Amino acid sequence: MKQISVIIANYNGEKYLPALLMDLINQSVDDFTTIIVDDASQDDSLSIIREIVGDQPRFQVLESAINRGFIESCYAGLDQAPGDYLCFLNNDTRLDRYFIERNLKILEENPSIGALSCRIVDKTGNNWFSGGKIVLGIPRILTDDFRGIREVDWIAATAVFYLRQVLEEAGFWKKEYQMYHEDVELSLRIRRDTEYRLCIFSDPLVQHLEPGTSQSTYRHFYYHFRNLILLQKEYFPRNIFLTLLLYIPANLIRVIFSRESWEGKKGYVSGCFSGALSGLLPKICAGREIKITD
Repeated sequence: MKQISVIIANYNGEKYLPALLMDLINQSVDDFTTIIVDDASQDDSLSIIREIVGDQPRFQVLESAINRGFIESCYAGLDQAPGDYLCFLNNDTRLDRYFIERNLKILEENPSIGALSCRIVDKTGNNWFSGGKIVLGIPRILTDDFRGIREVDWIAATAVFYLRQVLEEAGFWKKEYQMYHEDVELSLRIRRDTEYRLCIFSDPLVQHLEPGTSQSTYRHFYYHFRNLILLQKEYFPRNIFLTLLLYIPANLIRVIFSRESWEGKKGYVSGCFSGALSGLLPKICAGREIKITD
């Protein structure tokens, strides 16, 4: 039996951690290690983790004295993870009792799969992620119902299993992405540089409680559009013109005529333009990047 490591990057997750940790404790199998990387949380996350996990040997807690961001925290967890299968979980997820067991079974029965996730639902039970597709160089989230296992263009980092061998061949998330589209970029790199497949199976074993909670901030829009342009420059350069001519203007029109607050609209417009410009001209616009806190 191969080893499994679960890695959770946490920042101010006191609202979600109790339920998620209990879900991990109550999994149908127990031969896996969980590494929780706390990214200098300012709430009661650490005390909650210690209270629930205690001295259980299957759990390891890494504490950062400074806030390094999501990707850096995941790297810290990866450095300590012993697993042949590496599962990355958002801290605002809930897990079915058979989450680990079902993923492991599929991976062991299908050695050609290098990255795997299940169907993910939101807190109301509606499909949130049934796989990722690339359309004209734009990452799209599928939310349809399907049965069995299917191959997809990309997999969200919300609840994903990677083979360690895949990460050794293709590398891990690019640190310069900081947030958003890092999972899309890695998925495309795996498809380009390895022989492994990326797959989704239809069991709804994960619930994402707060998807998109930061989507009304300048930071979100800046990194969303900057990273989209960076992604396209590397993988879909022919689609950049369509993105600038159609996709971005269409989204701006939608937001401007929406019921979003004036502050929200202003954040979207400024973040969109700053991010796209920084993606197009990274050296010229390097000073425009903002320091982030998860």
